[in-house]
Formats: sequence, structure tokens, C-alpha cells
Amino acid sequence: MLTISLKNFYIPIFLLVCSIPFLDSFYLGLFNEKRAAQIVLLALCAPLITKVNYSKISCKLQLTLALLFFLAFLSVFFSENSFYSSLLILHYIFLLGIIVIGMETIRGSSLLFKTSIAISIFLSGYFLLNFFFYLSDNIVFPSDGVFAGFYNIRFFNQLQLVFIFYSLFFIKNKKYQSIALISLTLNLLIIFISSARGALLATLITLFLGCYIKIIKRKELNFIFKALTLSISLYILYLYLQPPSSFDKSLFRETSSGRIEIWIETIRGFDIKTLFVGNGAGTYSYTKYSLSHPHNIFLSLIHDWGLLFTITLMYILNKVIFKSIKHIKENKHTNEFKISFLTLISLLLLSFVSGTLVMPMSQTFVFLSIGFLLGSTNTKNLLEKPKSNIYYSIYIVIGAYLILSAISFNCLSNFPFGPNFWSNGQVSLSNCELFQ
Repeated sequence: MLTISLKNFYIPIFLLVCSIPFLDSFYLGLFNEKRAAQIVLLALCAPLITKVNYSKISCKLQLTLALLFFLAFLSVFFSENSFYSSLLILHYIFLLGIIVIGMETIRGSSLLFKTSIAISIFLSGYFLLNFFFYLSDNIVFPSDGVFAGFYNIRFFNQLQLVFIFYSLFFIKNKKYQSIALISLTLNLLIIFISSARGALLATLITLFLGCYIKIIKRKELNFIFKALTLSISLYILYLYLQPPSSFDKSLFRETSSGRIEIWIETIRGFDIKTLFVGNGAGTYSYTKYSLSHPHNIFLSLIHDWGLLFTITLMYILNKVIFKSIKHIKENKHTNEFKISFLTLISLLLLSFVSGTLVMPMSQTFVFLSIGFLLGSTNTKNLLEKPKSNIYYSIYIVIGAYLILSAISFNCLSNFPFGPNFWSNGQVSLSNCELFQ
């Protein structure tokens, strides 16, 4: 019988807290309450990093990881904002704790899947209820403004990819099959309504890949096609009901929403320093659109951490993906593994045109999915009881992380370059209220 430990509740509770409507109006505002929840989650998971026995990792991978951390700290040393970059490197190191918790809880992940599908239906219903209120008043439907807690609909679209692929977990379960169909249909419908072309494209490519490597079977494909047909039918009804003035912002618009311009300007700003050590995490800004990330994972990594770091990280990530594909071809995968693989691929694809690895919720699920995959594919027992001196010393680092996080929130620039770590994106000690 499977034993459920306290750690199995960490991510479901995090997801539940982040999904509470109107929480942003009582707490830190915008999406900052989600970041605060993530900070607490990372503080809880960080001690798990000490459980990894790095001596059992291959020498080649040890050297690669050592190079990655060396380049990361080098980037912080030469950063244009060392304070902010120091906070972010601690943040990313602690995200490794999410990977470890994924490795430990893969067999008890059904609790997370059940929580996700329940929240998915609740949030989808909340969205559509708002839509009918706008419709009854004959007002153009502002998709950005229908979610308290998701002040930009794109943040919710990122989470929808998780909901869509987690819904597939229940296809073979007759008890939850109808619920899964409702969740899948509503999420696809909202992607259509909110004109989330990046999320839709990421979903379709992931499904195609799943069929190609035969991780999605015919029965599952028929189920997905049924949900897609229902969502398209409802979307056609939506187009009929919506005022004509909203059509120029529809799914069929031909613009890139400024992304191509952002990418070109970002590339033009690269110099020798950028290519070798980057400018430091959290230093990106684009004044014209008030952005703190370029909506492209490659350009973001190169700008912040440098080209060498980006190549090294992509090498490690490719190893994880290709090892997972090999695991699939050997027919060793479980349903949990399949869902985690598809979720990770979809979120990574979306990161080419969105801030998937910036926003707290999608960022957490990327690292969790990697943990689920590693927990299934590694042949060595990498996790063991940590040495007490190492285990307790990490709490000092956790304390530093919490202090830096608190200080940074009080040091945000008045001009809203965002989002990045916090919603305003930029941190400057000259604006810090603690030092005034």
C-alpha cells in the first residue's frame, strides 16, 4: 500500500493557495502573492537538496554541473545589479528542491493530479461566469480582467497547459473520465477565447509529438479529439455572441504582439560580455513595452547568464529529455511519467514565446516535471539521508534567501518594468524603503 507523506501535500497546497480568487487584493498585489507562496514552498523544499548523493552521478555530468554553477556565479559577480542577481541565483538553486520533491513523490502524484483537475474546473467556471456577466451587460469581454489573481491572462494560459495534460491522467479512469473531459474542453475553450496562440501551438505540437513517439494511444487521441471538437463548437458560439469590435484581438490576428521587435532589439544589445558571462539575472529591461524578460527562453538565458551558460544548461536539459524518450521507447513508462513528460515539453515550447520560466506557478511545474521524470528514469538511488552538518547549514542559506526576498520587495523601482521576480521586475537599493 502506497504511503502518503507530508511532502505529497506541498505542491497541491501551493497550487490551491495560488488559485484563491481575490487573494491579490488582500495581500501583496498583482502576482506577488504567488511569488510569496513559492518562496515559502522553496524554503520548505530546499533542505531536500542535501539528500542528493552527487558521488553517484557520472563524472561527465558532475563536471558539466560544476561548469554550470561556475558560470552562474561568474555572471553574478559581473552583474549590473549584484543584489538582484544574488537573490535570483539562490532562487534557482532552491528550485532544485522542487526537482527532488518530484523525484520522491512521483508515485504519490495522483493527489496532485486530482487537486489540479478540481482547481482547473473551478477557475474555468470562474472565467466563464465573468464572461456571461460581461455578455449580459453587452460589454466587450476583457480577457485580461476576468481573473482576480491572474492580472494578465497569459499567466493563466501558462497554467492551463498543466491542467490540459494533467486532465489526460484520468482518461482511463471511468470514475473521473467525464470530469477530465469537462476540464480539457473548458481549458481549450478559454485558450481560444483568450487568443492564446502560443499556448495553443505548444499544446498541438506536444500532442503531435506524443502521437509520434506513441506515448498517446488511439483511445486517448479520440478523447482529446472529442474535447477539441466540443471546445471549437463552443468557441464558434462565443464568436457569434461577442460584439464585432473584439474580433481584431481574436485568435486569427496576424501580428506577433511585438515579440519579433523585442527579440531583434534584444539580440542587437548583445556584446562580448553578454556572450561570455551575461549581464546578471534580473537585469533585462525593454523600456518601450515595460518588460523585464524578452518572451523567449534562449534570449533571456543568454542576456542574463551568457551564451556559455545557456549551451551548458541546454545540454543538461536535452540529456533529461532524450533519456525520457528512451525510457518511453523501452515501454517502461507509467501514466504519471507520460503526463509529466508531456507537461514539461508543452511548458518548454511555450517558453519560446512567453515567460513560462519567469512566472512562479509555471516555473514550479517545469522543475517538478523534471523531478518526476528523473524519479522514474534514474537507475541509481541518488537520494539518501543527508549528513547532519550539511542539512542544518542549509537553513542559514534559506534565512539569507528569505531576507533578500523581503528586502527586494521593498526596493522595487517605481517604474513598472515587469514582470520578473516580483511584478515590477526591477530592484534598486536606491529605492529601498528599509534604508530611508
